[in-house]
Amino acid sequence: MLQGMSLSSWHIDCHVHSSCYSPCSRLRPEQACRLASERGLGAIVFTEHQIQWPQADLQILRSRSPGLAIYSGLELSLAEGFDIVCLLPEIDLQLPYGLSLDALEHALAPFGDEVFCFVAHPFRFLDRWDPDLDRMAPLLHGVEMNSVNILRGQACWEGDRLLPCRHELYRQLADTGLVQMFNSDAHLAEAIGTVSTRISLAHQDIPADTGELAALFRQHPRTYEHQNTNSLWPLVAGTAGI
Repeated sequence: MLQGMSLSSWHIDCHVHSSCYSPCSRLRPEQACRLASERGLGAIVFTEHQIQWPQADLQILRSRSPGLAIYSGLELSLAEGFDIVCLLPEIDLQLPYGLSLDALEHALAPFGDEVFCFVAHPFRFLDRWDPDLDRMAPLLHGVEMNSVNILRGQACWEGDRLLPCRHELYRQLADTGLVQMFNSDAHLAEAIGTVSTRISLAHQDIPADTGELAALFRQHPRTYEHQNTNSLWPLVAGTAGI
């Protein structure tokens, strides 16, 4: 753990894509880090598609952003049609597209308790429970409850906050015992800081690497959503269903 950096409230975005390793992103990593710091985040996790950031590149990025905790996971698209974000030790991992659940379980087995997996935007394209979610249960530790991509086309107002219109399905999945995650799923600069996970770190230090971050979330901390609605609304307004 990094010493001397404990905070009473820590804001982290665990789902960010950069243009370096995700062709779908227009967000430069240095830009993402600068904006994260400017917009009040304490940490971000780069979760590129099928690939974890090389350790050497990650260390360079960290040296250029000393006030921000930076981690590297990866987002995996499975044969079953779901996307899973995995936080695990920084080993330059790459896995093929369309991996089966069984193959993913085998690939992650060596890391034991140093892995934290959450399902990303599970009901983005589904309006009902899918039986494959039950099959995924042994691999999952968390569920992404809100993000820019979740809200596109299915955003509803609840008071002064934006929730997915299929919020009850997300709640049903979270009620199986999963940690609730709130992320931007940023591919654009405008998305950084719009949605993040807030947790209390009053009595512990900030994780020094992604393996420690996974262990932190494996402890099932109480999480809360931070939402900058003023910045979030323009990204999801005007799409189908709004």
